[in-house]
Amino acid sequence: LKSISSKAKLNPRVLQKRLKEEGTSFSEILLEVRKKLSIYYLSRDIDLLTISLNIGYIDLSTFFRAFKKWYGITPTQWKKKNV
Repeated sequence: LKSISSKAKLNPRVLQKRLKEEGTSFSEILLEVRKKLSIYYLSRDIDLLTISLNIGYIDLSTFFRAFKKWYGITPTQWKKKNV
């Protein structure tokens, strides 16, 4: 949040308030970006650890759990079906 608000030249609290006025939050936007990027990277056959790190997960198991929660299958299963 600090990094994004700084780039937007806004106080973090102001950014949060504006997002709330739009009916969303930083956390919701971050989650959507992570979901979309995970599919984008998987479709380009990038290795799972690199994807995990690039979208902000420190370890692979956390990424696997999140992905399964989002899509109902593991990233490996998604790759087998779609790549």
